[in-house]
Amino acid sequence: MIFMLLLLSCGSVSSADSCSEYADRAAEYCRMKLVEQETDIKEAQNLCERAGEWQDECRYQWVSGVKNNRSYTFEQLHQMCGDSDDCLFELLEHRPQNLDVQLEFCSQLEVPNYRQDCAQF
Repeated sequence: MIFMLLLLSCGSVSSADSCSEYADRAAEYCRMKLVEQETDIKEAQNLCERAGEWQDECRYQWVSGVKNNRSYTFEQLHQMCGDSDDCLFELLEHRPQNLDVQLEFCSQLEVPNYRQDCAQF
């Protein structure tokens, strides 16, 4: 019982802080993995911005996890994707837009197979 009270009295540690125990690349990887648990888009962006070489994967992981959550707009999720083609493709597949908008986004994809498949959603 006393242990539970001590746990509850401690402030919560943010996801970003829990990775600080690791050095450089390990901390970046840690942030990429933790983003899946994040519910706040600003906190998710913060984690991904600090995920180094895993930034695109981090963005993809988060958007993939919330793509069906209608409390986030397409625009918010698109912004979260940044330059990640995998993320944008996933978003367009699960949140198709009207044809003109869809084709415009599809043309932005750099992976040729994605451009072709994207136009078919």
